[in-house]
Amino acid sequence: MAIIDRFTIKSILTGCVIGVIQGLMLTLLQPQLAIQLMLVGFVLVLMLKRAEFGLLLIVLLTSTVFEEKSLVVMDLMFRWYATDLLLIFLFLTLVIRALVDREFHYNWTVLDVPLLAFLGLVVISTVATAMKTGINFELALPELRTLGYYSIFFLTTNLIRSEKQINTLSQGLLILAFVVAVFMIVQFGVGTSQRILPGRVESLATSGSRVSDVVRITNFSGESLVLAGAIVLTAILFLSEKRTGSWWYLFLWLVINTGLMLTFNRNFWVAMALVTGLIIWMASQSQRGHIVRVMFVLSICIGLAYAITASLPGTQVNRFVNGTINRMESLVNGRAFDSDETLAWRNFEYEYGLPEIETAPVLGIGPGSLYRPYLSDIDIETVEA
Repeated sequence: MAIIDRFTIKSILTGCVIGVIQGLMLTLLQPQLAIQLMLVGFVLVLMLKRAEFGLLLIVLLTSTVFEEKSLVVMDLMFRWYATDLLLIFLFLTLVIRALVDREFHYNWTVLDVPLLAFLGLVVISTVATAMKTGINFELALPELRTLGYYSIFFLTTNLIRSEKQINTLSQGLLILAFVVAVFMIVQFGVGTSQRILPGRVESLATSGSRVSDVVRITNFSGESLVLAGAIVLTAILFLSEKRTGSWWYLFLWLVINTGLMLTFNRNFWVAMALVTGLIIWMASQSQRGHIVRVMFVLSICIGLAYAITASLPGTQVNRFVNGTINRMESLVNGRAFDSDETLAWRNFEYEYGLPEIETAPVLGIGPGSLYRPYLSDIDIETVEA
């Protein structure tokens, strides 16, 4: 009874303190600023208790539907992104927990040393380039920030330990991938006239022919999350023989893979096919029987969808299916290697990149360094910016 009383008193005192702080903030600060600070405080407290929500927030900001410029929170020496501050806070949480909690021990994995060596070489290369020829920090910072996101691996392996945390993180990532796919489907329905997603929202072009009524959505950070979600869901559907939640995962698989198809990115399609083949090859005998049943259900769903679209000639969905088939055929019949296709279009990268690799120092030229001259007919985005 005394324990309950102490817990009750502690809860009441905590609520009173929080209420007083909120009241003072609303009295002394502008309402909008006070609400923002309270929201930030809530997020930080949540991240202290459940680090997986901090990781999901980073993924939400960097790998879904937000533009990079929307992440800037302040200009102090350089542009600080919200994700920079979140990463610093999570690493501080890791350090404090290691110092305070005697039962907490760093969790070493087989990937720690290779990843640390890779990040260390990046730092050494950056410093060497800066000392030798100088470095354009404005150009280097975005690349360094991207490489810094690799450090999330250490946060994940050390702050995510319980099964509850792992389930929350994995389910959260799938939900984020689902949300991105839904946005892509909505963008496809809206067309190119009204953009709701960053990146390239354009009419599909394959082998020099452009299909104006088929929208292609690519070159934005969320498409990688969609690919990852499609791979994970394929593994879950094929390898898990549990019936619980199978229809929910099937629904997620169909929606997320629809988003994957809307990228019309043949690299993604090939990657998905290779991973699917690898999953089937690694499956046990009993799992392969389950895979056959799953593929049968998927074939029925896809076949019904194709039959419905085929019966609606001239519709946007019908043109999407035909455009997808045409895009896939270009991989088989060799048209993907034509002079006006992506693989051949990238020849300029090989022409400038390979000689640079041969002549560059062992440690490389450092992040932000230019490996080729500016090409006015290629770097269109730079001109427009």
